[in-house]
Amino acid sequence: MTAHALGRELEQLAVSGRAALVREIEASGAFAADPVWREAFATVPRHLFVPYYYVGGARGYERCWGGSPDPRARERWLRGAYEDVPLATRLRDGELLSSSSQPSLMAEMLAELRVRDGDRVLEVGAGTGYNAALLSYRLGDERVVTVDLDPEITESARRHLADAGYRPTVVTGDAPAGSPNAPPSTGSSRPASWRRCRGPGSPSAVPAPAS
Repeated sequence: MTAHALGRELEQLAVSGRAALVREIEASGAFAADPVWREAFATVPRHLFVPYYYVGGARGYERCWGGSPDPRARERWLRGAYEDVPLATRLRDGELLSSSSQPSLMAEMLAELRVRDGDRVLEVGAGTGYNAALLSYRLGDERVVTVDLDPEITESARRHLADAGYRPTVVTGDAPAGSPNAPPSTGSSRPASWRRCRGPGSPSAVPAPAS
């Protein structure tokens, strides 16, 4: 079973979990700067971007996996995907390499970015692809580029995005100067300055002016 092939009961649990997460984010005030993001978080399914994640315990990290043959384990995974917490997504030799950021922090960052309809956004650091999906929902696939140096990260982000029905441009490489597919500003060159939105351990989102 793949993470996105849920049975009826788990599909209902995903819908209710997403609604509860949105209520929690809203109560935190994270949507205050731009309430339009509420609809994005209510629509984009976070669980598709974390088909597995790791939970720390006394014996180290334990993997929660949406493809587990144990229905109780699948339910645990799905409930965890909709908690307002960061989720560890990559480990190497027992060390945490990366995580999916806390949704309320992501919401606050996106709201403070103050994008407008027609803006184009370059996200530096693809992560799981969840942030790019939220941006794509808000602005449209064709106005979002997400960049990462690690091909393993960009490949998994691209796969997660496709599973969720979003297709922004995903680039493996440096950015912004090193990315041939970075969104241009109005005209033929990039703007002299970029507005950035960044938090600890989370990607930058860089909007260019609308064309």
